[in-house]
Amino acid sequence: MRLVYVVRNPLERYISHFLQRTKAGLETRSFDETFENLENEPCAWQGRYYYQLSQYMQFFPKDQLLVISFDEIKSDTQSVIQKLYRFLDVPEIKPETSSEKVHNASGKVYRKNAFGLAVLGFYRRYVEQKNLPFRFKKLFKDIANWGGKPVEKPRLTTDQKKLLIDFYRDDNRQLEEEFGVRTSQWFGGEHD
Repeated sequence: MRLVYVVRNPLERYISHFLQRTKAGLETRSFDETFENLENEPCAWQGRYYYQLSQYMQFFPKDQLLVISFDEIKSDTQSVIQKLYRFLDVPEIKPETSSEKVHNASGKVYRKNAFGLAVLGFYRRYVEQKNLPFRFKKLFKDIANWGGKPVEKPRLTTDQKKLLIDFYRDDNRQLEEEFGVRTSQWFGGEHD
């Protein structure tokens, strides 16, 4: 078995995870409130990549893991694809065309009201795991937004950025040393 693990700037990941949790109705706190206890914060732990990889390394040898940076995918897609082919030991297929299309771009995020949270609760219990058309499932998510308040993408304050850099410093260092992932550009050289 071979595992491919994609990492991205944990500061961006923190914001993204907050928005995804809010969109799913799992996060009702403000963005600022998520910084009160980083050690117990789900948004923060998603960006501790070396910690997550160390859990895999208990069961898989390191040579079965390929860690790729999202920055590398964006900047040199073809090289990453070739690296994947080699890692997976499969014949290379040259793509006929290259696509610059962005997939899975996030739409608007709404903070759900009580009605929306109830709709999502019903959806999770009775609809989500059923073999139903996508459009039908999406209808529940759209209805859950009714009356909700739009949430703008948060921006990190200087203090929040410093807290996160401190939180991720050792994990990033280990990720870079163990897997060769360039993490220095994530924090503008501030993590050394």
